[in-house]
Amino acid sequence: MTVRGKFEIIKQMNRTFKHVQRGKKVADIIVAICLHKNLFSSWRKGFFMGKIVTTRQATLIANAYDKTM
Repeated sequence: MTVRGKFEIIKQMNRTFKHVQRGKKVADIIVAICLHKNLFSSWRKGFFMGKIVTTRQATLIANAYDKTM
């Protein structure tokens, strides 16, 4: 997947998750989905891990994203 493709996905997710904030920044949610979907290579995954939602939350969010698409 190209970098441009990744940005397109992120933009899409940003629109989809405007309403799912609940105290989390949209960016954190997007990163969680990207981690779940392995949209970023492993070294970037390590870089993004930071203080992001748990794997379980990422999975729930990603599943919700799948349903909206």
